[in-house]
Amino acid sequence: MKKALSEKIFIDTSAWLLFFQPEEPRHQEISKMFRSFDKGGYKVFISSDVVNELVARLVYCTNKQVLKRFLKILAESKKECSITELWVDEQTRNDALVLVEKYYDNKLSLTDCTSIVLMKRFNISKVVTLDSDFIKVGIPSIPVIKRKL
Repeated sequence: MKKALSEKIFIDTSAWLLFFQPEEPRHQEISKMFRSFDKGGYKVFISSDVVNELVARLVYCTNKQVLKRFLKILAESKKECSITELWVDEQTRNDALVLVEKYYDNKLSLTDCTSIVLMKRFNISKVVTLDSDFIKVGIPSIPVIKRKL
């Protein structure tokens, strides 16, 4: 019997990038975390904007094999329903643009703001990220990132 899903988690671009960079110091930590999500108890989300941003970074900063690996993981995970891709529609984009302006001094990207809008809309309380952007607006991150003053 499959364990009931208990916690919603959003995975940001920075965490995905680290997952595909084994030479980075925190790669093992993220890999272990991703494996724990596979074992159940979590509902994992990604957005179409994060996919867009990640594919661009993989194309420009890695090689074709890494890109193919991500595309395969994404397709299989969506097919198995172990990850849900949330699509950014016009309303989400408009709401995110309001946040970009509201949090201008925090220098949040449009992708971060669309992620925040989707997280609020779908009641996702935590984000897996390696940057402090979400903490600036009060969203807890996994792994815990110390807020820069």
